[in-house]
Amino acid sequence: MLLLFRVLQYFLPKLVFIGEPIGYYLTIDDSPSEHTTDILDILDKYEAKACFFCIGHNVVKYPKAYQEIIRRGHQVGLHSMEHFSLWQLNYKDAKTDFRKSESIIRSKMYRPPYGRMTLRFFLFLMKTDYKMIFWNRLTEDWKGLQNPEKMIKKKLKNAPLGSIFVFHDNEKSKNNIESMLPVFLQTIQNQKISLEKL
Repeated sequence: MLLLFRVLQYFLPKLVFIGEPIGYYLTIDDSPSEHTTDILDILDKYEAKACFFCIGHNVVKYPKAYQEIIRRGHQVGLHSMEHFSLWQLNYKDAKTDFRKSESIIRSKMYRPPYGRMTLRFFLFLMKTDYKMIFWNRLTEDWKGLQNPEKMIKKKLKNAPLGSIFVFHDNEKSKNNIESMLPVFLQTIQNQKISLEKL
């Protein structure tokens, strides 16, 4: 799979599934929320930076949390306006949703909700100057995990350099991310693996 990602990115450089093999890439989807500050505090404790893929609707709802992400030096990316699956929206509505989020979130990185989009919407994005950021390591923090610390250790095991990890900033993931993120950050610090910017 790693080789396939590298080949795809070679021919389609606007598609990103894995980063440069010099460290890991930490991404957090669905921000901001009422829990964003807690996540930011964990990151501060480990002097770590992330890329928050933000939902436009949430930026409008929690503007102070969004500004705090930026103030503390983290990257932001677009994650749609309403987090609808682009497979379920017609092209016109998908494009409108994208444009609305674009007017609120200043970035040239886009991650489609659920990592899915139609071919027509993909071709539209290919004509823009946006990079489409996907991943190769989902933490599954939105699930009802019995042992979240064990899950993140499993996700870290044999993760190649360049891996893009995805956590979530929402109600479903709140307890898990607060357990998993410190383990993730402490583990990579112990292994002397850096966190890189996208």
